[in-house]
Amino acid sequence: MNKQTRARILILDDEQLVRNSLADYLQDAGFETVCFASGEEAIETLGSERFDVAVVDMRMPGMNGNQFIDRSLTDSPLFP
Repeated sequence: MNKQTRARILILDDEQLVRNSLADYLQDAGFETVCFASGEEAIETLGSERFDVAVVDMRMPGMNGNQFIDRSLTDSPLFP
């Protein structure tokens, strides 16, 4: 029997309720989720972890969603 690999989803949103709701929904659907409250926090993790998909809030204090995407693609690619 082959072990299926679950897709890993990065969830980035400054609102805790949104993060938790998305994570619960996606986990119930069979995905692995990792949540972050700030772009800076998520960027630090990208150096050591990889994700299949990112769900990103575009309006956040500090690093906004566009800045996170730009940095993640140049500094620490999201995808292997």
